[in-house]
Amino acid sequence: MTTRKQTPETPVIGLRLLAARELRHRFFSFLLGVSATAIACGTLVGTLAVLSLHEQATRDVLEHKERELDTRLANYNQQLEAAMGRLGFNVTILPAGQNLSDWYADDFASETMPETIIETLHEAGLVTIENLVARLTGRIEWAEGKRVALVVGEALSSKQASASAALPQPPAPGTVEVGYGLHSLLSLSAGKTMDLNGRRFTVARCLPEQGTKEDITIRMALIDAQALLERPGRINEIRAIQCRCAWSESGQVAAELEKVLPGGLQVVEEQGKITTIRMARDMMERESRSMLEQERKSRVGARRQRRRLGLALSGLAALVAACWVALTTRENCRARRVEVGVLRALGMPVRSILDLFLRRTVLEAVLGAVAGFLATAWVAQDAGFEIICWFAAALGVACIVSLPAAVAAALLVSRADAGLTLKNDV
Repeated sequence: MTTRKQTPETPVIGLRLLAARELRHRFFSFLLGVSATAIACGTLVGTLAVLSLHEQATRDVLEHKERELDTRLANYNQQLEAAMGRLGFNVTILPAGQNLSDWYADDFASETMPETIIETLHEAGLVTIENLVARLTGRIEWAEGKRVALVVGEALSSKQASASAALPQPPAPGTVEVGYGLHSLLSLSAGKTMDLNGRRFTVARCLPEQGTKEDITIRMALIDAQALLERPGRINEIRAIQCRCAWSESGQVAAELEKVLPGGLQVVEEQGKITTIRMARDMMERESRSMLEQERKSRVGARRQRRRLGLALSGLAALVAACWVALTTRENCRARRVEVGVLRALGMPVRSILDLFLRRTVLEAVLGAVAGFLATAWVAQDAGFEIICWFAAALGVACIVSLPAAVAAALLVSRADAGLTLKNDV
């Protein structure tokens, strides 16, 4: 009968069986190690989940506030444009040869230009001005009324007249609108007829008192004013409203008109109205943007504080768990000194005995990482790819927590002497 010679490298008993029996015999100690690792991993994953959710909530809040600001600015711009329209025209286009001193003194231009210019400007697709109205203004001696009056003839371009009902429409040919200072003295009313230097007109509307030159103004169709002032086919100014895109800087209207009709026009902008509206808009936008930026900075600062606190808490939990696992493993190794001595005496190599202890440590790390991850990952179920990163982080923490335990086991096993152990403990 032959017996197989046992080599030092051949384990006497299977490592799996020994590991299973060891776990069953010392299950409470194993459970403590898994719990410590789970707490460390769960603290980290929970911290990452809460920080991620808070960051997403911060982004949503800031995006919502920014959308609200854009909507508020858009509404405010629309209201400003409507206010500009109610304030009336703020841009006057004059012939190139008009002396501005005379224009300011007389309230109307003495030089004229062809009325077809308004059609040219409208077809050019101007972006800095809108609502163009051609005007011919002049002062007359009203023979029938025995007084001086301002005659203003107005007309829209042919495309504007057919496309925009929102624009103030000039009086129809043969009708007039009479200022307060004239109709109140002459007892005129809507529907009556009046003679104006040999021409008969129907009063379409009596204008309310305004306290300006409009009170002695008679508005009529451009063709009627041209006939009355004996300037057929001519106008002496074009009134317009400046668009919002030109509010930021003066001179944009003149620059655009120079490209359409080089050297043919002068532009006078009523900067008082434009500047006031522009300053109000800019101040409102600046303050709103500043408040949004302060909110963003405040939330970023709070996020940094929470991140530092969360990471500090996770590090502390990992440190406590590492010490906990190291102590339980050390006590486990010390309690198994006799078992280690017997195994060494039976010829089991140190590497196999060390493998037995390391299997327990690895199993504690894996189970603790999975348990800690599953216990806290439900907080952010919709995190997507971040969950995978969090699980990798949990495994990393589990390895860090278990490393001291593995080192302690390796030192105790490698230094154990079978003879001395059995002599002292048996």
